[in-house]
Amino acid sequence: MMTKEKIERINILARKAKTPEGLTPEEIRDGIAAVESVSGRSHIVKLPDKVLIDDCYNANPVSMEAAIDLLLQADGRRVAVMGDMFELGEQEKEMHARVGKYAADKGVECIICAGKLARCIYEGAREAAGERKDGPAAEIFYFEDRESLLEGINQILKPGDTILIKASHGMGFEKVVEQLS
Repeated sequence: MMTKEKIERINILARKAKTPEGLTPEEIRDGIAAVESVSGRSHIVKLPDKVLIDDCYNANPVSMEAAIDLLLQADGRRVAVMGDMFELGEQEKEMHARVGKYAADKGVECIICAGKLARCIYEGAREAAGERKDGPAAEIFYFEDRESLLEGINQILKPGDTILIKASHGMGFEKVVEQLS
C-alpha cells in the first residue's frame, strides 16, 4: 500500500518521464511498484494474527494524517498507535490535538497515544469522538511514555487488527514494532 503522497509523485514522474531507454509508463509503474519500503517508512509487516504499518521513523502533522489515510484503506479493526511529534514550534500542542481529532473524525476504531505531547492527540481524539453522532466513538487510550505503552498495548490489541505505529524517531517506537512483530 502506498500513501497519497507517493501515488501523486509516481503519477507526476510517469507523466514527465522521458528516458533514453524509452520506457513506457507501464514499465515505469511496474518498476516503482516492485520497490519495497524500508523499516520505519510505511513498511507493511504481515503477521499471522495482525498487520503492522511501521511508520515510526519520523512524524509531523501532515505525515500523520497521510499515515491515517493509509490505515483507513485496511480491512478489520484499524488501530493507530501514535506518539509525540518533535520540533513543531509554538503550536505543537494544537498540532497534536488536530491529529487526534483527524483520526477520530475519520473513523479509526482504536486510538492509542503515548508520550507527553501525545496527550494532546488523546485529548483531540476524545473531544472529536464525543462529538460524533454517526456511530460508536473510537476506543481511545493514553500512556505516559513508551515503556508504559509496551506494558499495556497487548491487552488492547485483538487478532485481525491492522496497526499503524507512528511517532517522531526520538520516541523509539521501533521498540513497539519489535514487541508486536
